[in-house]
Amino acid sequence: MTTQERIILQIEDGQPLKDAQQRRLTIPFHPMTQTKAKAFVDSLLASVRKERVSAVFIPSIETLCSLGLTQALRLLVSLLEDGVDVVLEKGTDGRTIRLSELRWLLSSLWHLACEHCSRRVRTAINEARRRGVRLGRPPVRVDREEVLKLRSRGLSLREIGRRLGVSKSKVWSVLHGE
Repeated sequence: MTTQERIILQIEDGQPLKDAQQRRLTIPFHPMTQTKAKAFVDSLLASVRKERVSAVFIPSIETLCSLGLTQALRLLVSLLEDGVDVVLEKGTDGRTIRLSELRWLLSSLWHLACEHCSRRVRTAINEARRRGVRLGRPPVRVDREEVLKLRSRGLSLREIGRRLGVSKSKVWSVLHGE
């Protein structure tokens, strides 16, 4: 590959380029579920990085939006962070001077989507706590008398833990009344 050659990744079938110094990889795109969209974006980003793609042509904003907001934003932000030109063939050309504005907009939208997701998670956690649901790992119950009996026989903390099915730090905390 010469230094002037550009590898262009096109999502969907398109017209071949006239410039012989450019190579176009075509990735077929079909509407998909959220799970498949994540796998598609992961695969696309891996191809972009492996092939050192310099530009990604996307047929339309509708194609991008069909991935879902989260995956579309993740794809665009990752491409822009990797220095890949993003061109919506029926819309915005990311190679223009307005690229910095597009990056700012996408970054802002990405952070808003992340905040929205974390807000939903926090709300669900608070709602569960309000209902009395105990979150996290269940506490480990250890019979203090059994630990003391095994310790009086001269067993190590590790051996006591092994016999009772708990960690040596749990045995230590039981012995010290914590």
